[in-house]
Parts: sequence; C-alpha cells; structure tokens
Amino acid sequence: MRLYIDSALTDDWEKWAKRGVLYGATTNPLIFKKQSVDLNRKTVFRLIDSAKDMGLTSVQFQVYGLNHPRDAAKQMARFFDRWQDGVTAKVPLTAEGLAILPLLPKDAPITLTAAFDARQAVLAASCGARYIAPYYGRIKESGQDADQVVDAMKTIAQGSPRVLLASLRSADQVLSLATRGHDTFTLAPAVFDALMDVPQTQQATAEFEAAAAMLKKDASGKGGFFKS
Repeated sequence: MRLYIDSALTDDWEKWAKRGVLYGATTNPLIFKKQSVDLNRKTVFRLIDSAKDMGLTSVQFQVYGLNHPRDAAKQMARFFDRWQDGVTAKVPLTAEGLAILPLLPKDAPITLTAAFDARQAVLAASCGARYIAPYYGRIKESGQDADQVVDAMKTIAQGSPRVLLASLRSADQVLSLATRGHDTFTLAPAVFDALMDVPQTQQATAEFEAAAAMLKKDASGKGGFFKS
C-alpha cells in the first residue's frame, strides 16, 4: 500500500510522516494556490529538502508552462537534480503534456495526471509512466461510473503504471477502492484524518491507558511499574 498526501504544506506532511504511514506527497499548481504557497524554484527546493529530511520516498511536482515545452522540461530537470531518487514529474494527459516526455531526463519517474477515461491507461502503459492518476471524485461527480473507469485502468495497466487514485472525497471511497484491490492513493489531509476517526478504537485505547495507570499506581510500592 502506498499513501501519498495531497498537500504543499510541510506541516501536513510531517503529521503523517511521524505516524509512519506516508509514502510521499503530491502537489500541483492548484494546491499551491489554494494553500497560499508560492510556486517558484526556491519553494520547490525547500519542499524537496523537507521531504528528504522527513524520510519520504517520493514527492511529486507538476510540469507547467506547456506552451513552452523546453523551458518547462528544463525547470523540471533542476528538481530531478535536487533529488534524483525521489522527485516524480506529474504530466497532464494531453497532447501538449505527452510532447514534453521526450524532453525530460532519461528514466525520470513520471505520473500522467488528470486522467478521466480508461483509454488513457493505454497511453500511460505505452510510454513507461510510473503512475497514472485518475481523478476519482471528479469522474464520479461528472456522472460517469468512476469505479468502472478506475478498475478498467487497473486491468489495462497490470501494475505498470500503478493507478494512483486522486480526488478522493471520503474515507469510505478509499475503503471501497482498497477492498477491490487498489493500493495507491493520494489523499487530502481531511481524508487522512477521517481514516483515523474511529471512536471505538479511541475508547478502547483510553480504557487500556486507564488500566495501565491503575496498575502503575498499585505497583508503586512494589518496585515500581515497568521496572525489572
């Protein structure tokens, strides 16, 4: 299972990295805008360095400026140079986006993003992309059968590329997709929080802690709790 967090805020990254469940982080220009994070080379370098320091495996940045493909590829190449093993380029699944692929560094990991139709998995599989990122929530909200679309992508890709499910609206959607064998997700911070929102687990843990505190108190005159 690979879980990414869909955020450009390092506080969001650190919260889940500390809990040992985070594989990496994904970003795009809309996320930078919504979270009021400057989108420039200095910021991206800072985010790359933070991801490395936190022990993340991967951080994904989107190629933009598609009308100037060589400039866009040159900019992304600088990010690869900063962390060759960890930076993944997100490339929109358009003719302009695909035209940038040959300009990127050889063997650079690629996520083909903004996928809305199963046929796009054929293109992703043919060009050696590492991931294809369907926007599950948007597909569903457009009236399409989102489950059928992403399941078909999974069948077509056969693991290469991995289907990186994005635009998920709830923990229930994650559960449904994981039950059907999907294993790679990028989640908004609120969806991460919802995955842990299980009151019964909180109650059981509180009972464990209360029992441990009582045992510690009872043992205080007998050498102390947790002492050998």
